[in-house]
Amino acid sequence: MSASNGDPRGRPARPLYSLAEKITLAARDLEDAGRTPFSLETLVVAAWQADPKALGLRGFEAQHPDSNRVIVALAGPKGLVGRGWLRREGEKIYRLTAEGRGVCCRLLGEPPPPPAVVGLGAAQKAMLARLVDHPVAVKMDHGGKAELKFADACDFWGLSPRTRPADVAPFLERFRANLRALAARVEEGEARLPSGRAVAPADLRFLANLHEWLLERFERQLHLLATPRRTEAAAGH
Repeated sequence: MSASNGDPRGRPARPLYSLAEKITLAARDLEDAGRTPFSLETLVVAAWQADPKALGLRGFEAQHPDSNRVIVALAGPKGLVGRGWLRREGEKIYRLTAEGRGVCCRLLGEPPPPPAVVGLGAAQKAMLARLVDHPVAVKMDHGGKAELKFADACDFWGLSPRTRPADVAPFLERFRANLRALAARVEEGEARLPSGRAVAPADLRFLANLHEWLLERFERQLHLLATPRRTEAAAGH
């Protein structure tokens, strides 16, 4: 197949790639051209130019791109941002991640670039080392989520059953914020724990999703824990 199918980089028109992969490859084309970060509109046009048939407006594929196809591919937990292939840097501004570059290398049969090792603070290393090997994470990763109890979730969070009701919600928000800070650090490479284990961006996404699942699964128990006991409420008056 010749490059006349629309790819300005001289590659075939990518008929065997998924829509998400085609858009990611277009993002790498932009990065290779020094156009990064890039706007949503720039990505839409680049992806359409690479494959008008797949990303053109129905009935007008050769004349106009279909921006909705790109928007849908970006959104949600299974979208390009949720998978960690692209990073949102602002309102409709994106950048290809190290994980996204690795995907492109795999698709094109190129050797993957070596991951950059990112530095973490002592507290971040300790938190990450505890969470990645925590029994809750291990059970969740091996299909044992039905076995998890509220006490297991509290141990995962480091939340004591004796925590003051007013402190429960702020504690969990700090936990979420710490996970996000870790994800931001690891996003462009991998972290090395003292044990020698490498932690990749996908591991942080797993932990973030696990945290949100536990919040939903034990919402009632958390509500009870955050509700002042009668004796505490009386003492406040």
